[in-house]
Amino acid sequence: LARRVFDQLADARADVALTLAGAGDPMLHPHWLDIAREAREAGIAAIHLRTDLTAPDAQILRLIADAASETGVIDAISVDLMAATRESYAAIMGADWFDRVTANVQRLLASRRPRAATGGIPTPWIIPRLTRADAVLGQIEAFYDHWLAQCGHCVIDPLPRAMPGERLEPLPLPASAAWRRARSGLSILADGSVPYDLDDLVGVSIAGSCATEPVREIWRRIHRARVDA
Repeated sequence: LARRVFDQLADARADVALTLAGAGDPMLHPHWLDIAREAREAGIAAIHLRTDLTAPDAQILRLIADAASETGVIDAISVDLMAATRESYAAIMGADWFDRVTANVQRLLASRRPRAATGGIPTPWIIPRLTRADAVLGQIEAFYDHWLAQCGHCVIDPLPRAMPGERLEPLPLPASAAWRRARSGLSILADGSVPYDLDDLVGVSIAGSCATEPVREIWRRIHRARVDA
């Protein structure tokens, strides 16, 4: 099913970018790297993995090997580090994985293939991420400065939605950016179903299924709905 979807996407546009992410960490799927390779072989232009980097070490080693290989398929790796200290990480994630995750980031940095991407930064790009929240409010500047210097990239994400007890509110996208995102993005769930809303990761409102109809037809349906909205 994944290969059929990738073939259709690559046939539709030469510049399609794929993000492997969702409600769970894609690296917990035993065949996540095989799926990424299928995407590359189908002609997907860029492949982005978003992960907590807490998967079993066998999977971490597969990612490290891919990062080191001249034929590696992952172009960018977003790591949800969530905090700048062990204590804050444990409070947010409910587990004491901070040292392991930051060590895994360093292993990835050391393994990246030497060829340089745009701007002279080695590939794959490694992008630590933190979500703005009360628990890490005082750590944001230090987190950003540290990981920007280490990796060349860093992202501070807004809260995905309003949270009870949080003083911080989600930051809305500017209207022009929201317009572009709505008209250029498509979320496909693991079973092939496609929600109308890009951020609907549980399938509340489904436009169709890639298992039963072409991606182009589902996209046209979603595009019409978004334009009408």
